[in-house]
Amino acid sequence: MTTQQGPAQRTTESMLAEIACGTAAEVVMAARYANHPPGPTYVPTLDDAIRPARGDEPSTLRRGDMVEIIGPSGSGKTTLALFLVLTRILPASITVDLPGPTTQPMTIPLGGRADHVTFLHPSSHRSPVLSLSRHLHQHISGHALDALSAQLKPRHLTPYLASQIKLAVRDSLRRLTVIRTKPRWKSMYLALLALQHPPAHERAENEPRRLDMVVVDGFADGFWPERWVTEDRQQEKKAEGRIRRPEDVGLRDVMAALEALRKEMGAVVVLTLQGLWPQNGVYTPHLPAPYPAPFARDREDAPSRAWPLNIQITLTGRVASHQLPADSTLIDALRTNGSLQTRGGEAQSQLFEGVVRVPGADGVVGTATGVKFEMHMGDAGVEVWT
Repeated sequence: MTTQQGPAQRTTESMLAEIACGTAAEVVMAARYANHPPGPTYVPTLDDAIRPARGDEPSTLRRGDMVEIIGPSGSGKTTLALFLVLTRILPASITVDLPGPTTQPMTIPLGGRADHVTFLHPSSHRSPVLSLSRHLHQHISGHALDALSAQLKPRHLTPYLASQIKLAVRDSLRRLTVIRTKPRWKSMYLALLALQHPPAHERAENEPRRLDMVVVDGFADGFWPERWVTEDRQQEKKAEGRIRRPEDVGLRDVMAALEALRKEMGAVVVLTLQGLWPQNGVYTPHLPAPYPAPFARDREDAPSRAWPLNIQITLTGRVASHQLPADSTLIDALRTNGSLQTRGGEAQSQLFEGVVRVPGADGVVGTATGVKFEMHMGDAGVEVWT
């Protein structure tokens, strides 16, 4: 005779364990991750290199990504970072009223995201506001002239259009916060900490708390001054239980603050670093752990539970022009260079190249070899939009 086993008795503890717990902020962030991705970088060759690593996702950037832009001086790191800022704060379109017997509104596409961005730069770097304002005005003016080519004859901006473009530039810059920091980890940490809890008066009424991108230009500029101070004071190993002083704030605290912005607010973090000691096209980072270094061969850091580096962009600089004939004189070289640099009295863009890597991705883009890409840079910054 066999007895049939009844269902196991469920306890209150087992039923409570099946209930998922979370916060309202996590629910909002989950919806934002799916419904409002950061979009592409708007550099076609760069997006084409990253897209295979994203699978079926239409956006090459994802919320919470950390993008590292590294390279030598003059390779275009800050220019590329400012281009990412411009494409984020720029609105998707503007609406203007066409002149005529009956006022007819017309929408001019601009291709932006209307996102909120914070740009941090050390005191040794100049503020990007003036250059961004100029580039925004050039971009919006060019799109307005192209969209209204049939109505504007001759091809020039009317006073009304000029005023509307000025308002669009001002509206775009409202979504940008620029913070100037000292080249010290403590100063950067305090700035990042303030971004997690912005004052209410900084946001307009009924405006949600948003931070879509954080750009830190010259992220590693504070490493060497901090190291010099440490060695000069000959600080010994900190005793356990001692109260931390402001000068004890270091890279670990800064990385924790960046991780909080990525995790809790879904912000894309972009860091520009000075490249040192290139080895086979890969710059070995001079920052210690917990800064991620997925492609450093000689680095033996303890495994970190922090969010990893998602995209590494190595800029190698300007593409060298063709070599001149052996019998060329100095005057010939200067004249040739001048004709290549200018055309019709206007400065011409130059071709820059780089390598992009996506750690953990399949294919060449996930290896140290990476995928090469090119982009043009000129007086208006990165030139990829028509």
